[in-house]
Amino acid sequence: MNYSSLTRRMPFRILASLLALESVLIARVLSTPPLPNPPTQETCSTASQVAKNSALAANAVACWERKIKAGEKNLRDAYLSGANLTNANLQQAFLFNANLAGATLAGANLTAAKLTNANLAGATLAGANFEASNVTGEQLLGAAGKNLSNVNLTKTNLSGANLSDFNLAGVNLTGANLASARLIGATLAGVNLTGTNLTGALLSLLDLSRVNLTGATLTNAKLAGANLTGATLAGVNFERSNVTVAQLLGVANKDLSNVNLKGLNLSGANLSNFNLTGVTLTDATLSSANLTGATLAGVNFEASNVTVAQLLGAAGKNLSSVNLTKINLSGANLSDFNLLGAILTNATLTNANLTNATLDGATLAGATLDGATLTDAKLTKAKLAGAVLTFAKLNGAILHSANLTGANLNSASLHHANLTNAKLNSATVIGASLQYADLTNTSLHEANLAATSLDFANLAGANLTNANLDGTVFFETARTAATNLTGVKNFTPAQQAKMRLK
Repeated sequence: MNYSSLTRRMPFRILASLLALESVLIARVLSTPPLPNPPTQETCSTASQVAKNSALAANAVACWERKIKAGEKNLRDAYLSGANLTNANLQQAFLFNANLAGATLAGANLTAAKLTNANLAGATLAGANFEASNVTGEQLLGAAGKNLSNVNLTKTNLSGANLSDFNLAGVNLTGANLASARLIGATLAGVNLTGTNLTGALLSLLDLSRVNLTGATLTNAKLAGANLTGATLAGVNFERSNVTVAQLLGVANKDLSNVNLKGLNLSGANLSNFNLTGVTLTDATLSSANLTGATLAGVNFEASNVTVAQLLGAAGKNLSSVNLTKINLSGANLSDFNLLGAILTNATLTNANLTNATLDGATLAGATLDGATLTDAKLTKAKLAGAVLTFAKLNGAILHSANLTGANLNSASLHHANLTNAKLNSATVIGASLQYADLTNTSLHEANLAATSLDFANLAGANLTNANLDGTVFFETARTAATNLTGVKNFTPAQQAKMRLK
């Protein structure tokens, strides 16, 4: 410190104090260890700056590369043209307006990265992971050599993209949107198209052999000449596409389960031993198709021309949950068949043999079963409202909780049938035979039971309010105090005398 001027004006005592203080401060400074260098906060030239001054390019790239290696995620306006970012971790990076033209991003992790307006023209993208990022089809189209092999594009929106002649080998397109995309000449070996939306996509002549298309949507897709040999097609929607029988027959493991083939012409197709579980064949043409040994559970045959002979060949006699609305099964031998939950609304089953068949929960509303044999059939909770069962044989059948509201059971035979908790409200049961039938808690409200035999039947807790009992035969018919006979019609004392109170 220069004290030349101070010494002339300042008293000696004050000057001495200042000198002593200076000595103390110097000693402290010398004894304190040096501070580390502060973190480098480089300011890199942006893409817009480099565009105006190309001399900045090399230094700018190096600068941004250092930031990436240091874990920087805010890469807005970064200039990385030609940068080597092989296997770089760019997860959740903010790359808005970044220039990545010609950069090498092979194997880079761009999961959930924000790439709005980023320039990927000429970039090497093989093996990059773009899952959950907002990369667009337009950006990807500029990939070097049209090579997107092994890129992860899960759930990426590529609708309308022209990917013709691109190398998409090993690409993961699970859940991606490729609606109306063009893929003519593309390489798709090992590609994963699970759940992919390919609605209206142009896939003609593509090699899709052994490709996984599980759950994909190919509605209106163009598949002329495409090779589907060994492809996994479970759950695929081919509605209104031009897929052919020949293409489908080469499917992996003969598995077409849950595939939508609505309206498809399958005439003469050999589908023997195929897994057709849950397939939609609504309006399909099945003339001369071979369904021998095929698994048909849950198939929707509504408005198709499936025949009795084709159905009888079902694997394991299993037609559970099948939709056979309005089908004509007159005279069909369906004994021991499993029709659990089947839909047979308005079907015709005149004189059909359903002995010991399982129809629990089946829908037979409005069905015609006149003369049908349902001996020992299982119909728990079956829906038979409005069904015609005249002269039907239901001896020993289990109709627990079945709905027979408004059904016609005239002259039907129900010996030993279990009708507990069933609904026969307004049903017509004229001249039927219900000897030994169990009608515990059955509702027969306003049912017409004229001339019906209820010998030894159990009416405990049954509701017969306003029922017509004209000529109904009772002998040792059991009832309880809970049996409701309010308003019954044509119930004579003689009939009452034939009933016994339990």
